[in-house]
Amino acid sequence: GDTGSNVPNLATGFWGRGSWVGLSGGFGRVALGQYDNAFFTMGLTYNPFGSSMTFSPTMVSYYSLGGFLAPSLGYDTGWVNSVTYETPNFGGFTASLQFAPKETSAGGDAKNNYAVSAAYNAGALSVMGVYTSSGAINTAYFDRQKNWGLGASYDFGVAKLSAQYSVVKRETGGGDGKAKFFQIGAEVPVTDAGKVMVSYGQTKYDDFYVIDGKLKQISLGYDHTLSKRSGVYAALTSKKLSDFGFADESANTFAVGLRHAF
Repeated sequence: GDTGSNVPNLATGFWGRGSWVGLSGGFGRVALGQYDNAFFTMGLTYNPFGSSMTFSPTMVSYYSLGGFLAPSLGYDTGWVNSVTYETPNFGGFTASLQFAPKETSAGGDAKNNYAVSAAYNAGALSVMGVYTSSGAINTAYFDRQKNWGLGASYDFGVAKLSAQYSVVKRETGGGDGKAKFFQIGAEVPVTDAGKVMVSYGQTKYDDFYVIDGKLKQISLGYDHTLSKRSGVYAALTSKKLSDFGFADESANTFAVGLRHAF
């Protein structure tokens, strides 16, 4: 169960993190509840800044840009009342299937949500592909959104390189809009405990909620591990919106912090 909020939509539930129960064994894993969807998992896995909603170009483009581009590309990081099946590891290959039923029959607007993903991990190489299809209870934004994406990384030892490419298609009664995104990144160890991270991402909007334009973002950071549970970091990012029919806008953000896992 959940708090009754309808997701995916623009509502905020009682909690925003994972909340699920499951079984795992030789058959793989089955999870029931609020579970990360595959598009979010692919996004955070293949960029140096992970799930940071400020410094990861992937997460900013997918989820946290907001404003006149809301709802964001990824729409929801997780689906409530979902059923997820993840296969066992077959020589490095894994796959997952996810289903989240609509939570209301009012007006027939809310729609079921589906996701499928496949991944291959072998030593330094990691590759993942994902496809999701989700509906919205608020059809003022769109009727159905279809996302597909590819992510890959390779650890050369002296540097770990990552890249992503995704296309988001938003179907509406007045026509379809698209947003195309790519990201390239690198993590470079400089000491046994510290690494430098850099990431560049760009999104091109084409009639996306009647909007055209580009978002470009570059981030640079340093992360230093203090212990198994703690670390310090510093990061700088610069974002620019252009070609939207108004004066170009840019913003810079800097942060230093202490991270501790409980």
